[in-house]
Amino acid sequence: METKVVKLNDSVFIALPGKGTSGLVWQYKIDIEGIIEVEKIDYEGDVHAIDKNIPVGSSIPEVFKVVGKKKGLAKIHFEQRRPWEQSSNPVDTVEYEITVED
Repeated sequence: METKVVKLNDSVFIALPGKGTSGLVWQYKIDIEGIIEVEKIDYEGDVHAIDKNIPVGSSIPEVFKVVGKKKGLAKIHFEQRRPWEQSSNPVDTVEYEITVED
């Protein structure tokens, strides 16, 4: 399990390996609501604008912004899967433990 510390009302970023060209995306669940907020960052257009050598449609990391909302500890469970195959086992899983401090 990976660990990260974030200050209250501040943010950290989590980058997970992407396999978007195969239809796989990272989905997440938070064990305790209210301590953190998680938002997927869509930056694909920016990547291709910065580096023209990256072919459009190539897999790039998926990035998530985690904001500390309340002091405490929360876990994020990420699963990489195809959204239309919810009943199948995930291809990959990752867990993060996020500590929010003053």
